[in-house]
Amino acid sequence: MQTRTSSPLRVIPAEFPLSRRVQMLQQMVSMATMGLMVCLFACDSVLPEGMRNNKMGTFLMIWIGSSMVSSAFSKSNAFEIYYADAGKIWSSIETERLPNMSDLVQALKSVDIDLIPPRMN
Repeated sequence: MQTRTSSPLRVIPAEFPLSRRVQMLQQMVSMATMGLMVCLFACDSVLPEGMRNNKMGTFLMIWIGSSMVSSAFSKSNAFEIYYADAGKIWSSIETERLPNMSDLVQALKSVDIDLIPPRMN
């Protein structure tokens, strides 16, 4: 992208910040995971018999399951493009979709940047 524009561009990728609510939910999932792990190995009498009999399977189920839940909370589908003083020129959060190539071309044209098509050999 940086070498295919009409004017120099500096691309700086950054993570989209999560809301306080999502951060709190992720911490709750993390604490629940740790609590289940402690129960699994320290005080397994509170767990169902199937979990006590297969501790390794239960450990993996808890670990993978909590990772899936935690990552589902952090998925924002954010793809935001900001340009110098122009500010935001594309927002996937506002449009509720990821951009296609024509969206990117149009967004860059709005700030007077043209994409140079690749040379065909």
